[in-house]
Formats: sequence, structure tokens, C-alpha cells
Amino acid sequence: MRISRMTGVLLSALMLVIPACAGQGGGEKTEGPTVTGAFDWKRFSGQEITLLLNEHPWTDGVQSLISEFEDQTGIKVNVQTFSEDLYFDKMEQALRSSSPVADVYFLPMDSAAVPVHRQPEPHRGRV
Repeated sequence: MRISRMTGVLLSALMLVIPACAGQGGGEKTEGPTVTGAFDWKRFSGQEITLLLNEHPWTDGVQSLISEFEDQTGIKVNVQTFSEDLYFDKMEQALRSSSPVADVYFLPMDSAAVPVHRQPEPHRGRV
């Protein structure tokens, strides 16, 4: 099941921010901020997303937080990891595909896939 483009963007942003913050604070585990207001963490509960990632320290940080993300949101996360050389071939093929392969990609800004990702595709918007 696919989620909205905005949710995909938000999930991608969270996946960049959370691993960057992991390990900060000398190993202490502290509680995060409490969300107030009408935000519904379980809005997409029961849905699944697929992450297409390469083997990288960033990926290790993301994978260590997946169970917490699943518990808080009810979203099942499927992770597909590939060695770096295979990953970039797979990612660029996936971005050119006429049907979605993944919801979240590890996409370095120097990748040749950036121009492809920015071009509208028939399946864009179903992310």
C-alpha cells in the first residue's frame, strides 16, 4: 500500500535527522519531546513502506531505529539493502521504473539519479 507524497517526504526527512542525532549525549537515553495537538502518529497504521538502502553507516543508524518507528506509527518497514556498487544500479533502475519499487531511497546529492528523481514520472504522486 502506498502512502501520500507528503508522508514520504516527512519519513525521508525523519530518516535523515534521527540517525544524525543518534549517539548524541554520551549514551544517555532520554525521552523525546511530547507531541501535542491533532497529530496522529497512527494515521497510517497497518500500512507498509519499503526502504531501498545501501550498506553504509547511515543505514546502520536507520535500521537500529526501525522497531521504534514501527511501534510509534504502526507502519511496517521493509528494508532492502545492497552493497554500494549494486545499490546505485538498483536505485537508478528503480527511479526510472514505470511502477514504484520503494517508498524511501538513500539518495546522495551527487548521484546521477537526482535529475531523474526530479523529473515527473507517471507513478510519481503515488508515493
